[in-house]
Amino acid sequence: MDNAIILAIIDKLNHSRPDKDNCIILNSFDIKNIEIVNDFNFFEQYQLYITLKAEGYELLSMEKHTIKVKKTNNVIYFP
Repeated sequence: MDNAIILAIIDKLNHSRPDKDNCIILNSFDIKNIEIVNDFNFFEQYQLYITLKAEGYELLSMEKHTIKVKKTNNVIYFP
């Protein structure tokens, strides 16, 4: 189920429009396509940081129900 949550977070970020600073603020309540989980905590998503880096996002801040990321052009490839 954690992978489904992470994939839903990445999908939501990919379809979000960044602000003028190229940042996206995402609230956990905005992720509607996870029917299994009504409420989740970003701190419980242990693979989130690595996945965000791999998808080209820089994690700027994290709270229980909110993250702020910046879209970067750098793509990191893991061997």
